[in-house]
Amino acid sequence: MATSGSSGGDKRLAKAAVEAIDEAIDGLRACRQHLNEIKTSQLLRAIHLKLGHVALALDLEMDGETAKADAALRLAEGRLGGSQGGIEPAPDPHGFPDWPKDDH
Repeated sequence: MATSGSSGGDKRLAKAAVEAIDEAIDGLRACRQHLNEIKTSQLLRAIHLKLGHVALALDLEMDGETAKADAALRLAEGRLGGSQGGIEPAPDPHGFPDWPKDDH
């Protein structure tokens, strides 16, 4: 991040990025084992969306746009602030009860 010093926002963004990547890896492993199921495409889209918002947040933070980076991060985390209300969080990679967790 191009901002000077390490702020709490930088740490929060880094933590969120690592968590999103880890969730994506788990989700991709689950998708690999269930390629012929409709929920696989749904999960792949959710992973794409979440990682896209995290990538945008990282770009904005590096450009010094911390408020916009925070907004993108809130979207990645599945929530909006203020009067806009909330949105549902992205599905958990193992949120499908009939998909066993992959311990790889």
